[in-house]
Amino acid sequence: MMDDGINTSLASDLKSLYKTDDAFKRIVAWFDDRKKDSWEMPVRIAAMRTDLDEREVRRVFKHLAELNCGRFIKGRGESAESRMQWKLSIRGIAAAAKGEISNIEEVQAAPEDTLEAEEKLKLPDVDGVTHTFKLRADFDVVINLPSDFTDGEAERLSRFLKAVPLI
Repeated sequence: MMDDGINTSLASDLKSLYKTDDAFKRIVAWFDDRKKDSWEMPVRIAAMRTDLDEREVRRVFKHLAELNCGRFIKGRGESAESRMQWKLSIRGIAAAAKGEISNIEEVQAAPEDTLEAEEKLKLPDVDGVTHTFKLRADFDVVINLPSDFTDGEAERLSRFLKAVPLI
């Protein structure tokens, strides 16, 4: 557990952020709904789960890193994603932000207990690549495609989308 003086100051900073930052409020609501903690959290998944733009999630995660809640890791290369590696419990961060507690425990999740692992369990094609397409300013389309997706399959998918009925 962190030093009580540092933790009290952090709790105060989180409460202030919660009152003034709508993106942080949405992330806190999601943290609060979770049944367990997470060791690492990819920006992409947090954005998907909170309906926030990835840019907003990165901004909030960087702010939380500055508050020493964890470490923001900027993704480099094709396979590495930007993500937050938590030092403190995300459920504790949520409770402190809402003023329910002042002492935040360190994260108890195992390194393999990540949101990325949870998401892969839900995806039927583990050899796929997830793509996000910003259809509108307030709407992203997320699609999982095979890693060996061909031009012919792209054409078939295009024809399917053109055939989707407008309601």
